Formats: sequence, C-alpha cells, structure tokens
Amino acid sequence: MFNKLDKPLKKLVLILVATILTVSCGTETGLDFKTTHFALEDGVKVEVDYPIIINNNIAAERINQTVNNYIVNAISFAEKPSPETDVNKAISDFNLEFQKFKADFPEDIVPWEAYIEGELLYNSPLITTIAINSYLFTGGAHGNDYIKLFNFNTETGEILKVDDVLDLNAEFMTLAKNKFEAEVIKNEGNVNDYFFGDDFKLPENMGLNDQGLIFVYNKYEIASYAQGYTEFLIEFNELEKFLKVR
Repeated sequence: MFNKLDKPLKKLVLILVATILTVSCGTETGLDFKTTHFALEDGVKVEVDYPIIINNNIAAERINQTVNNYIVNAISFAEKPSPETDVNKAISDFNLEFQKFKADFPEDIVPWEAYIEGELLYNSPLITTIAINSYLFTGGAHGNDYIKLFNFNTETGEILKVDDVLDLNAEFMTLAKNKFEAEVIKNEGNVNDYFFGDDFKLPENMGLNDQGLIFVYNKYEIASYAQGYTEFLIEFNELEKFLKVR
C-alpha cells in the first residue's frame, strides 16, 4: 500500500525552505513529477512533502492546483483560503496564527505541528492516483490525522468519481465486504465493532496503486479513534471485470 505518515518526522531547524528532492518519469504516456519539500521549525513544527506534476499541459496544471488547494486548506485557518495561496504562504500563515495564539495565551507553549506527506500511487495513461496523509496538532489531547486519495483523469486532470472507475454492482460489493472482513479478522479484530451497527459500506477513500485498488477508512469513519485506520486491497486479477478504465 503506501507508507503512513510517521510523526513527528525527523526534526529540522530550517527557516521555511523548499527543496526539489527527486524528479521521476511516469510511464511511456503517463505523467512526470518531482517531489517538493517544505520545512519550518520556528515556534511551529511543519514538514510538507508532495509530488508536483511537471508536464506542461492543462492536466498537470489542474492536478497541481487540486493538490495545492487541499494542502493549503489542511493547514489554513481561513474559512475559505484564496485560490492564489500556495503551500509556502499557508505555512507562514500557520506560524503567524500560532504566534498570535501564544501572545494571547502565553501559558500554553506547546508548539503546533503540521506534517503532510503526498505520494504518487498510480501513474497510467488514463488514471493518476495521489495520496495525501496529513497530521495537524493545535492543542488538545491529540492531533488530527487524515488520509485523502485523489484519482485523476491523466489526460484532463479532472477528479474521477469512484463510479467513473468502477462498476459498483452487487457482485463487487460482496467482494469488497469479504475482503474487508478478512482484513479485520487477520488483524484480530471483530467485524461487529465496525460501522456503528450499520451495514457494510465502502469508504470515502479508494484509489489505485500498482497492486490493485486500495480502500482506506479514516479514523471515526467506521470505528472509534482508538481503532485507527482500516485499509484493505483488491488485487487487479480480482478487480479486472469491474474496472471501467485503468
């Protein structure tokens, strides 16, 4: 699947830097990308890594804007951040909000934290899948972490809905339910502890990787916070007949 964000990440004492880490090529007709890194430790602790599509076309522009907006919204305190706000500015604003809070409540000196990690999971001529794992702490008993999977049309950069990719018929739902139950049992859980007494349902997050289709339930989505994330995989050999595009 993909690596979950480990927090806190290695501590860096940097004043808001952006570094291009890698440049990678996609498939023969897939997308090319670079991974960009931002870090700040100045009252707040922030690390952000995410892929940027470097192709010069409308699809790359749309995908990059969607990813940028998601990260900005994850960090920002603004009710509706400006579409022109980039990640660098959002991190600066996050630090500014902390400094204001610290001035108003000097006894509360626990640093705020934001860790965001994006990963290109799947890169084909038709579908591009990007996962974004975020953790935000602004005080309280614990921080909030969340995984978001984006499936894009590689040619247009538009976000694909699940039913654009899959035929969600009764046979598929049965397969998904069986895979979910097998994963829970493998991890020594009880299937009756999930869905809060309701019937099985698909998660909000589904996306392709090189093995097949991954399903990710975020914390609180189907179980208590303590039970954490729940995820499972349907491999391509079982998925083939349900796929509309690949």
